Amino acid sequence: MNVQMLGAIGTDPKGVFIEQIMSHANISTNGLQRLSSHRTSCTVINVRPNGDRPCLHALGASDHLELSKADMDGIVEDMNEYANGIKEGMAVLHIGGTELQQGCPQEQTVLLHLRRIRQEEHDNTSRSPMIVTMDLIAPHSGIFDLLTEMLLMMDYFMPSIEEAEGISNLSGPQLSGSFFLNLGVRNAVIVKSGSFGSHYLP
Repeated sequence: MNVQMLGAIGTDPKGVFIEQIMSHANISTNGLQRLSSHRTSCTVINVRPNGDRPCLHALGASDHLELSKADMDGIVEDMNEYANGIKEGMAVLHIGGTELQQGCPQEQTVLLHLRRIRQEEHDNTSRSPMIVTMDLIAPHSGIFDLLTEMLLMMDYFMPSIEEAEGISNLSGPQLSGSFFLNLGVRNAVIVKSGSFGSHYLP
């Protein structure tokens, strides 16, 4: 399996550890930006006996990730070889924590690049579309505005039950998950519900 990582880390011990673990797992770190001016972002997930997973998140380098067109084009070109059968495997792009990109220049956000990629797929019908998935880390007050556009380009959206209920103001995985389907998710919403498992809503 060919896995590549795009992201930003600091040059602190946490960043070094992350890079070492990825390299050991044969994950390409060529797309990692190493920012000495920022610490590595960190999330602590407290898994409770009842399955709840409250998160503590410290902002850092991830908030300052700068994705150039060349960065994304390199990833897309490689993924197209999988999507079109040139290489064996599946072309899947997973986006995690894009709501934390508040320090990123507007022209380099994941949203802008994804919008361009989907438009190119639409314009070039001979090109097989990639599968795009998304989950969240620390939704903020402006997350709904971001999601209303991003979900239109998502094949699968995977919020936790707490995130789904908090954003939708609806209770339960069925109602809260359907809320995101109605926003335009293409294939399915998968609501992660701790000890109750995950709910798949096509």
